[in-house]
Amino acid sequence: MGSDLGSSGVDWPALRARVGDAVEAAALAADAPFRLKLLLGTGANAEPVTVEAASRGANAPGVPETVVVTELAEFVAVLNGKKSIEQSFLQAKIRVEGEFKLALALARALEKHAASAKVAPGAQRYPSRRRESERLAASRPPLTAVERRARPSVAEFRDRYLATGTPLVITGAVDHFRFTRASWRELRDALRGSQGLVRRGDYVSAAFSTEREVSPTLIADFVDQILLEGPTPAADSVPPYLGNNPCPESLASWWEFPEYFSTDEYAPDMPRLWLGPGGTVTPLHRDSADNLFVQIRGRKSVLLGSPYQWQKFYPWATSEASGLEGCEVNPESPDLARFPLFRDATLLRVELGPAELLFIPEGWFHHVRALEPQLSLSFWTRTARGSEDPNGAARSASTQGHSSNGRGT
Repeated sequence: MGSDLGSSGVDWPALRARVGDAVEAAALAADAPFRLKLLLGTGANAEPVTVEAASRGANAPGVPETVVVTELAEFVAVLNGKKSIEQSFLQAKIRVEGEFKLALALARALEKHAASAKVAPGAQRYPSRRRESERLAASRPPLTAVERRARPSVAEFRDRYLATGTPLVITGAVDHFRFTRASWRELRDALRGSQGLVRRGDYVSAAFSTEREVSPTLIADFVDQILLEGPTPAADSVPPYLGNNPCPESLASWWEFPEYFSTDEYAPDMPRLWLGPGGTVTPLHRDSADNLFVQIRGRKSVLLGSPYQWQKFYPWATSEASGLEGCEVNPESPDLARFPLFRDATLLRVELGPAELLFIPEGWFHHVRALEPQLSLSFWTRTARGSEDPNGAARSASTQGHSSNGRGT
C-alpha cells in the first residue's frame, strides 16, 4: 500500500519509517533479529493494510516473524501519544501472534521514541545511586518491627510515617472496596474480555529485565487456572504470575484511591494489579516512589529492609538514572560466601491479609511471597524523596516514569 489511502489522513511513509526504526530498536533491545508484519484494519468492509519491517540480520534462516493485528485508528493513537499500547492490549484491541517477547520490545521502542535513542540490552545493570531515604533512615533509631494501626488519620499518617519514611500496616482503610467483598467468581466475570501479561518460567532470576518470559492471557481464564490449581508449590519453584498489570476498566468501581495521598499525588495508570496462586515471588528490590500496597484477597509475606542497609543487599539499578533497583542476594536462601555483608542485615517480616494496606516508603527494600491464591493492588505516588549523584549532591523529588522503569513490587 502506498502513501495514499483516501480519507484516512495517514502519512504512510512516515508511519512505515517509524515502524522500521522501532523494529531495529526492538531487535537491539531484545538482542535478536526481528521480522514484523503489522495488520492494520481500516474499516468493516476493507482489507487490512499490511506494514512489514525487518531488522538487520532478519534474512537469516529461522528468524521468527511476529504478527501484530490492530485497527489503524488504535495504532495511530498510540503513535501520537494519545493512548498507550498497554491500554490497547488490556482492552483486547491488539492481538499478537508469534514471538511475544519481540512484540514487547517493539512496544517499548514505539512508546519511548527509541528509534533515535540508544537502547541497552535488557539484562544490563547499572550502579546503585545514593538516595535521600538512606540518609533519613540512618538518622533515626533502627526499626525493630512494623507497626500495625487501625486507620490512622491522614494528618497523623503524613506527619508520623510519610515524613519519616517509616513503613506501616493499616487496617480498616479499604474495607469498603468492592474488591474486598466480591467472590473469585464475581471477579472472574467482571474480568471477561480483559487481557493481561503473565510471568512464566524462572522469572525470579530474570527479574526487572526484558529477559523475563511473559505471555498474553485472558485474565478471566487465568483466574480459572488459579482456582483449579492444587497445593502451593514448593519454595524452590514459582508458578505463573500476572504481576504489575494495569487494573482493567471493568473494575473501575471496585476500588478508590486511598485517602492518604491526594488524587493528583498518585502516579498515572494506578492502581496496578497483582494476581496469582500461592508461591508467586517478587524478589528483593526497592522502588523509586512511595507505595500503598493493598492486599485484597489471600495472604502475602513481605520482608522489609531499611534503606540505610543498602550495601548489605548488593543492589543494582535498571537504568543509569537509578530508580528501580534489584538486589543480588536472595534473602530466602542467601549465598553468604558471595554476599557476606548480608550476614549482618536485618529484615522485618510482615504478613498481610485481606483488606490490609502496607505503606512501603521509597527506598525500602522488599521481597514478596504469596502464601495462597491472592490479588493485590499497588498505588505508587508521583514523587520520591530524591537521590544523590556520585558526588553526593541531592537530587530533588521528581515525577516518576512508566511503571516498568521505576516500580516493581
